[in-house]
Amino acid sequence: MASIEKQPNGRYKVRYRTPDGKDRAKRFDKKGEAQDFAASVRIDRKRGQFVDPQGGRRRFDEYAREVMDSRLKLRPSTRARDESYLRSYVLPTFGAIPLGRIQKKGVQAWIRGLEEKGLAPRTVREAYRILGGVMREAVEDRLIAESPCRRVGLPRITRNEPRYLSPEQVEDLAAAMDDRYRALVYVGAYLGLRWGELGGLKARPPEHAQTAGDGLGVA
Repeated sequence: MASIEKQPNGRYKVRYRTPDGKDRAKRFDKKGEAQDFAASVRIDRKRGQFVDPQGGRRRFDEYAREVMDSRLKLRPSTRARDESYLRSYVLPTFGAIPLGRIQKKGVQAWIRGLEEKGLAPRTVREAYRILGGVMREAVEDRLIAESPCRRVGLPRITRNEPRYLSPEQVEDLAAAMDDRYRALVYVGAYLGLRWGELGGLKARPPEHAQTAGDGLGVA
């Protein structure tokens, strides 16, 4: 519920309670503004959409630390990686800003700035993932109504197409290799084995070779 009180100075104070039981108050110059706010509190609480107006005042860096500390199932290497992105790329821009004042246009400008510094597209996307995760938690905790990290333009990751040697190039490469490694070139080029599999191959003694092409086997 929300109640309205007229103050001695002529202003109006709306008292209300958050879903987690905290008492809050907000002041207005006009009675109509106080009534509208009180009505919105009642409606949002009834719909389960109430957002604490004071929740958005929390600094991003303080809340981000709580979010990171709450993620107990992360592997140490994953935690170290995420904290590195947070510390190096996210906090320098958003650390001191209240959650409720981070806007989509600010996020887009931040991304553009990271690109202009020469960061790789994948690095920019990972930094954005950390920011977006914290803001998503803020929405779930009802500190802000919606995340500014929605429909934001991100740099495209270009994937290099695999390159394959032509038969002529395979022959040239094999000819340039030491005799001991020529068979390895042919096996790698035509059988599609990974390097770990190629490294596990050993030459069979001649007495175990059944055919002319049976000179190699997996150890």
